[in-house]
Amino acid sequence: MPYCTQCLDHVRLDQNRPGGNLGGAIAGAVIGGPLGLLIGLGSAAHALYGASKHHSRLESLLRPSCVAIGPAVAYRGWYEDTHDFTFLNWSYADAFVRDNGGALVA
Repeated sequence: MPYCTQCLDHVRLDQNRPGGNLGGAIAGAVIGGPLGLLIGLGSAAHALYGASKHHSRLESLLRPSCVAIGPAVAYRGWYEDTHDFTFLNWSYADAFVRDNGGALVA
């Protein structure tokens, strides 16, 4: 699916979102007690901060015409010779219909 350069930037950034800190949670569980709880909670707080910062960065890349932080269209799979897509943008869906009208099934 074609995207403008700015859309590609935020779609790629969304695909590379930071994960949680599983190592800190495991260390907290192994240590146990109040210290383990502090380590586990600190790890969770760090992951939440990173996710919030990442989300803010994604939002800063959006244009008024953007419909979502992630992809504007998703390929959901196929069955035999029928492919299934979900579109979040009417203009994008209309262009897809125009370009593939003869092959579409409602």
